Amino acid sequence: MVNGKVFGTLHVAPTPAYLTTSVGDMMAAYTDAQGRANPDEINFTGYTFAPGLHKWTAGLTIPTNTELKFIGSATDVWIMQIAGIFTFNAYSTMVLEGGAQAGNIFWTSSTGTTIGTYAHVEGIILAGSAITLATGSSLNGAAFAQTAVTLDAVNVVKRSF
Repeated sequence: MVNGKVFGTLHVAPTPAYLTTSVGDMMAAYTDAQGRANPDEINFTGYTFAPGLHKWTAGLTIPTNTELKFIGSATDVWIMQIAGIFTFNAYSTMVLEGGAQAGNIFWTSSTGTTIGTYAHVEGIILAGSAITLATGSSLNGAAFAQTAVTLDAVNVVKRSF
């Protein structure tokens, strides 16, 4: 189920024009987020995140059945800069506390992103390659990839950020 819009290269006009604009906007956001310097944390291994720039110098894998917490206000921003594949394994969840907003969490993966079966993600995913959301997974946010976003019986809700 998608609550929002889905664009594809083979859709009728004006979809191709919208898609071209969206791809350009995605690339600008991706380049900005991946290019940020002076991270607040490097290669963090915990599961509770304060606002700021969090950087991993390789891929990031969140174990099965893990809960990530984002604690901050409605105006705080999190940038998760991953130099490799981002894998959010099955049955894992993200929880927002203290007023934190999904629209202020940016996941940037230099390659691909995989969201596991029945996992729940909060935020905007910007991937240098493909994004795959497995069966039963859910996303409160948006998914933008340079090649493809594959949805397999998932629930995506795009809110007005």
